Amino acid sequence: MWTENVVLTLTFFVSFWSVGLNEELPKVINFDVKPGGKPQIFEESWGEFICTFAYSCQGGTKESWVMTLEKSSDKTSLSCSVERPSATSYLFFEKFNLHISGGKVTSGEAFGNGKVPLRPGELEVNTQKNEVKHVDGKFQSQLTKVAVHATLGKSEL
Repeated sequence: MWTENVVLTLTFFVSFWSVGLNEELPKVINFDVKPGGKPQIFEESWGEFICTFAYSCQGGTKESWVMTLEKSSDKTSLSCSVERPSATSYLFFEKFNLHISGGKVTSGEAFGNGKVPLRPGELEVNTQKNEVKHVDGKFQSQLTKVAVHATLGKSEL
């Protein structure tokens, strides 16, 4: 009986651990976006793929956000998204930047409250710098999601 329990427990942990290493599944990380007007950075890596979210914002209290790293099934493309799961944020973003390394940016997108896409001109997709960022003087300070899509391969710095 004891041996069966040990075997079952070890099987469970090995299965759980191997699923965590499976790069076919999206990697989802919860983190807090903190107001205060100071530049903040949240970064996560997945193999050679690194996603960095830099921002500053004002508001009352921190909010729970999610970063998702995902590779295509054919392993030729990847994406990184940062979002507020409720699609509503009470924070006033002063600036944001979503940068990746380990791939070449092909497109990006960002949304304000209610999943409304940012207006043309509020967002810049820079394929040379591998980033999606706000545009000074045009960005209206609402952000609930930003995403970047890329092809796999080395990015030039």
